[in-house]
Amino acid sequence: MNKQAIFGTALAMLLAVGVTGCSKEDMEEAKSSVKEAGETVSEKTKEMADDAGDAMADAADATKDAWEDTKKAAGDMADDAADATEEAWDKTKDMADDAADATEEAWDDTKDAAEDAMDATEDAADDAARKMDEAVNN
Repeated sequence: MNKQAIFGTALAMLLAVGVTGCSKEDMEEAKSSVKEAGETVSEKTKEMADDAGDAMADAADATKDAWEDTKKAAGDMADDAADATEEAWDKTKDMADDAADATEEAWDDTKDAAEDAMDATEDAADDAARKMDEAVNN
């Protein structure tokens, strides 16, 4: 927009000089002013284009860096999740092994207690039978 104003002003000056019937020297000066204005607009346009290109390159670099950071963070999170899952699995397995060992131990204790009770009952029955036999035979 600014370049249009500069160019428009320069063109208006050239037209005004041409219409008012200025001298050849005034015409050359007006042409020179218009040429300078055009060069200024061209230079400013090139600078703006260069600045825009630099800004786009910076934005592309920032986007690439953000993408790399995001990928790294996602990878780190996945690694952490895998480690936590493995740790939880190990703890669960250890607890299951402990429960199985405790169940087996309880079963062995119950079986031993039942065998002891059966032996004691058998001994008591044998003792009672012997006492009855003695009582009947005496």
